[in-house]
Amino acid sequence: MQPGFGASRKTRAKPLKNVNASCVIEMHRARRSRSTCTLNQVGKALRAVRRNFRLRLIGRARSIGNMSNIMAGIISGLIFGAVSVAMMIPMSFPDKRAALSAAFINRFAIGFVIGCVTLPNWPGWAVGVLIALLLSLPAAIISKAYAPILIVGAIGGAIIGGIIHGWR
Repeated sequence: MQPGFGASRKTRAKPLKNVNASCVIEMHRARRSRSTCTLNQVGKALRAVRRNFRLRLIGRARSIGNMSNIMAGIISGLIFGAVSVAMMIPMSFPDKRAALSAAFINRFAIGFVIGCVTLPNWPGWAVGVLIALLLSLPAAIISKAYAPILIVGAIGGAIIGGIIHGWR
């Protein structure tokens, strides 16, 4: 048995100081070549690198409970699209089916994109407002109804962004 594999949790070593990524790569190469470096040492080095440089794990999504941001974006986009369509039902349009489906797809896209995008050091509501305004602007220009489309989009984007990414 290699040293370090049978050690109990009580005999943990102190965190490594001054460990960088090249050290981790060296330790990994040493482990692969059956050198004296153990898997436990490589794990400690990786934990130290993560702790020292505050790196996030690749593939680890921020989440709401057990839900990933993308799934939260899909669900919030469906809800926002349904609310938007419900607000438009009493209105009259030359082609009502096309108008309602375009509004639903636009609002669903807002929720989905907000769930997929993260802007560092931005509050979640601001990310939502920015994305909602950018995605609502073409529909507002085509229909020449700027205020209702942009205001509803910005309010919905702020709520979705705040829920998914936080209000800070």
